[in-house]
Amino acid sequence: MSRFTILSLILTALFFYACNNPQPEAYKLLNNATRLVEVYPDSAMIFIDSIFYPEKSLNRENYMRFLVVHVQAKYKTYRPIQEDTLIFKASEYFSNKKNDSYQTAIAYFYSGCVYREQKEYKKAIQQYTEAQKYALQTNDMKLNGLIQYNTGDLLVAQGLFLKAVDYYKEAANYYAQSPLDDYDKQAISFSAIGRMFMLSGNNDSAFHYFNKGLQVTNFNNDNKSQSLIYQNISILYRESKQYEEAEIHLRQSFELNTDSTEIPRYLLNFARLYKYKEQHDSLILYTSLLNQSINSIDNNALKASVYEFLALYEKERGSYHAAFDYKKKYTDVLIDIMEERNRQSLYEIQQKYNFEIQQTQFDKHYTKTERYILNLIIVVLIGTLIFTIYTFKQRKKHIIALQRINILRNMADNLEHLHNTNETILKNKMRDLIINKIDIIKRVMLLNNSIKENDSTKRVLNKINTIVYGEDFEEDWLVVLDVYNEINPGFYEDIQKRYNNFTKNEFRVFILSHTKFTPKEISVVLNLTYNTVLTIRSSIRKKIKMNGSRLNDLLYI
Repeated sequence: MSRFTILSLILTALFFYACNNPQPEAYKLLNNATRLVEVYPDSAMIFIDSIFYPEKSLNRENYMRFLVVHVQAKYKTYRPIQEDTLIFKASEYFSNKKNDSYQTAIAYFYSGCVYREQKEYKKAIQQYTEAQKYALQTNDMKLNGLIQYNTGDLLVAQGLFLKAVDYYKEAANYYAQSPLDDYDKQAISFSAIGRMFMLSGNNDSAFHYFNKGLQVTNFNNDNKSQSLIYQNISILYRESKQYEEAEIHLRQSFELNTDSTEIPRYLLNFARLYKYKEQHDSLILYTSLLNQSINSIDNNALKASVYEFLALYEKERGSYHAAFDYKKKYTDVLIDIMEERNRQSLYEIQQKYNFEIQQTQFDKHYTKTERYILNLIIVVLIGTLIFTIYTFKQRKKHIIALQRINILRNMADNLEHLHNTNETILKNKMRDLIINKIDIIKRVMLLNNSIKENDSTKRVLNKINTIVYGEDFEEDWLVVLDVYNEINPGFYEDIQKRYNNFTKNEFRVFILSHTKFTPKEISVVLNLTYNTVLTIRSSIRKKIKMNGSRLNDLLYI
């Protein structure tokens, strides 16, 4: 392999590496996002947004991982994912690959979440079912519990409360088997079962599962989950009009709560409870506290509930001006909620727009570079090809010239040998004629003296033709023919008469063959190629055979 070819291959490799790996740190960013997404999804989202060209910066498998982690981080940070349909390709890819059950299960699970936000519940169930099939192969109890719990939530969204119970129960069983001690998730699953029975009007079963959840939280000292379950029990008692029990459990929930941002929610629940109990003093107290805490509420959904309650409360008191004011604030908060959703959508659009700008800039830069490198590679390859072809042709011409020179030398040696032997008069006269008229020996010596190593093949061949055949070969041939007729009287006329279909070259080849010239010698004397001489001799045989003559014996082949 020539140096030009090696250089072109190196340039090609560098070219494709540069085009296919525009962001070398993308793989590291993806791994960081994967590591953080379960516990710190906001941080994972930052790493994901830092990968500006995942299609070319990552290989196919890692790009599919990117699609999954991207949706996973968005889902956990409560961003809309209904348009992230590329994850469907990821679930199909990992399913076909069949070597990573966990990754396949995750891909199908978040594909189901996308369909769920699109309200394509049938397709979402199908994706969750596929996710469960692969999750069972992993023996990852936490993953199995996650899929079962979300399947239950999906059924709740369709109003299938009792059917959701079965999936929440399965989730609780998986969390109970998890080696990671997911007691909080098990307790939440029991709480979800209790809520389903509460919504279905089966209060006894609801109390049963709420208490099972409390047993798990008591065993694990999980105050957060315990507070949530007490709050659910309080609501259950309130709906059953058992207000005293509702107040007891609500206070237990409040005492276990450690999140200060939840205090306004508790004030709202206490106010509602005292409204039902018709305890006006307590109602006024908690309503006043609730009114004072409004400015500390960051959750617009909670703030809307507070304004709605206060508007109704003032209306019932006959304070229509205050009621109207709270109603207006309630409407303003609803508008803020809608605008927040729009801003979130606009953020996604902006992210896509920025990505497209970066992609366009990248394409322009690399398209220009690609053209330059590609043109350079083409020039190098064409130059290499032309140089190789030229070298091959020159070498072939040089070999042919050497072969001709060797043939001439052999002819000269043979003729000199025949001149010094006692041949018959026919042979001596014929060889003397060739030696005298063509003077091969003398001309070969002159040829040897005239050839230099740096002569081109064409110049050497011209030299050979001039020296060996002279300026007028036809005149030399007529002399040869006259001598031949003198030695073989009548033979020439007989041949012309019987074989008048011989061509000029066929006749000459026949005469030289009859005088025992070899095909190689004939090719040099007549300035024909060796293969051409063989072809002419074959044609002569055919014409002789068709005539029924035995003159073929005279060719001495």
